Amino acid sequence: MRKLLALCLFITSCSSFIAKEYDEQLNALEQHTYAMVKDINVEQKSLAKKQAVKIIVARGDDSIKVYAYSASVDILKSERILILYMFADDFPKEKFDFDVFSGKLNEVIVRK
Repeated sequence: MRKLLALCLFITSCSSFIAKEYDEQLNALEQHTYAMVKDINVEQKSLAKKQAVKIIVARGDDSIKVYAYSASVDILKSERILILYMFADDFPKEKFDFDVFSGKLNEVIVRK
């Protein structure tokens, strides 16, 4: 599991859209449990409002994605659902802004 996490961090650390200074904040988000603010249904997969979930934050060259999965299921056995997908042009000056990102994320989940 640690090797997989290290590989993901290595691959995503090459992004210029999200400055390295945000790595710690984004990684910390994955350590908490959240409650869904609304129902999400994607391709026969769903997460219900108020359901406890964990998240995975995936960074790209010009985007950031957040996947959620049931907190009651092991991460390796979980069905992950894309709950947030933001592109560079969703941010002022096309540079990642943690406050803008957090605001959008809080429209979908809240920390328990």
